[in-house]
Amino acid sequence: MRSTDDIELKERLEQRFGINNVFPEWDVARNSQDVYCRHLYCPQIDFAVGPFNIDGELGINNERITLEFNRHLDFLNQVTEISQHNGREIVPNNNPRCFLAIEVERSGSMKHRLGSIVNASAIGKIGLLIVADEKNYNKLTRIKNYLDFLQLAGKTNSSPKNVLIVRRDEFINLL
Repeated sequence: MRSTDDIELKERLEQRFGINNVFPEWDVARNSQDVYCRHLYCPQIDFAVGPFNIDGELGINNERITLEFNRHLDFLNQVTEISQHNGREIVPNNNPRCFLAIEVERSGSMKHRLGSIVNASAIGKIGLLIVADEKNYNKLTRIKNYLDFLQLAGKTNSSPKNVLIVRRDEFINLL
């Protein structure tokens, strides 16, 4: 863990989702029993919230993840209200590795931020990007809007419609 802010975030996530469901610095291939193994690029998510879909049968735990999603729908709607996504439909990932994939953004290049958006979207049923300052919030929002534009313009087949960008203090207050 990187900071006292991360420790507080971990504790708050554990209070809401259970101590056995929150993993900091989660390697997406750790304990994997499926084809997602070390010969592929395996990102490390700052925080992952289970249930997890790492079994040998493709999508065996999708139903459990969807149940968790439905159980926390009110909370997710509150997060959507404070996010840059407000007013747009959230389209959950249909083949996630975990319920929530959370990236904590502090700094880094625009390419690093783009990677965080893509990884959170691909790994989580819902991807969350937690941002402490307005400058990073605005940069991430611009990148997300760019990805949305690329899909609308027919340049790509997907846009991360399951990613929410939220300010850290507002997210902590919801937890």
